[in-house]
Amino acid sequence: MAQLVQRHGHVVLGLPCVGVGDDHQLAVHIGERAEQVLRCSRVVLRTPGGRRAAHQQEQFNDRPLEERCAATSAILADMDLMACAPYVVGMSISNVAVVAFCARSCVCYHDRSSYADGTGEQAWSFWF
Repeated sequence: MAQLVQRHGHVVLGLPCVGVGDDHQLAVHIGERAEQVLRCSRVVLRTPGGRRAAHQQEQFNDRPLEERCAATSAILADMDLMACAPYVVGMSISNVAVVAFCARSCVCYHDRSSYADGTGEQAWSFWF
């Protein structure tokens, strides 16, 4: 997050912050950190609540079709949100974040510097 402030200055401060993912506790922690670093005007979390990781392949495959469709729609909505957002902090260890980064760069033509790798690594800059 500090990377975004360093690169883009005051432009990133005070914007709404949206947290997406399948780990609710991690999202809460990151949301609190975002409030401190980015001074978010609002923090919204799109997570499965107190449940454990939302996507376990075997459990997903055993669910009824309607539940699998709803879960797939939620993931696609999250990826679209990340692809269209002016700034994103993602994690290069997340396949969803990697796809969103590619969509941001290749489809939405966002500057690559508007994506910060939350894992602390800069591996994303080598994906192209």
